[in-house]
Amino acid sequence: ANRFERHLGDLLLALVLCGHVRTEHLLVHHPWVGTPRDTVTACYNEGFHRAFFRILRQGPGSAWRAEKAMLARRNRSAFHRSNPIWKYLALETIMLALAFVIGGWFAVGLFVFQAIVAIWQLELTNYVEHYGLTRKYLGDGKYEPVGLHHSWDSAHHVSGLLLINL
Repeated sequence: ANRFERHLGDLLLALVLCGHVRTEHLLVHHPWVGTPRDTVTACYNEGFHRAFFRILRQGPGSAWRAEKAMLARRNRSAFHRSNPIWKYLALETIMLALAFVIGGWFAVGLFVFQAIVAIWQLELTNYVEHYGLTRKYLGDGKYEPVGLHHSWDSAHHVSGLLLINL
């Protein structure tokens, strides 16, 4: 994706109050899927609602730590203006302010409700794709490479439609 498309993606995530998901998905989920470090991989026997509330609690912090580590490698503070978390928070604040200007607290309530529904759907998809799948620990902080057997997803058309091609 080019820069413009990434900005559009950030805007879309802000519309559902989960801007941090871009960072969390790319910097945490992709490299750590199927390991204890991945916030969104549901453990075997972990029900969806339990996983959902765990993800809501842990996801933003996980994204913050990932960006903090990236900035530290460039000798920058986590509070540096280049941390995209600030952009995500600004966009989300603007969306909430717009909702308030358009329809007051009732509109803010509706906006937050639609965001919760959207996040619920996103995390339900993640839950279905990775439920109970783990990568073998190889020692020394390393795990087996990610393979096709680490996702219930499939490259088939129907699977893509059901799982929104995530």
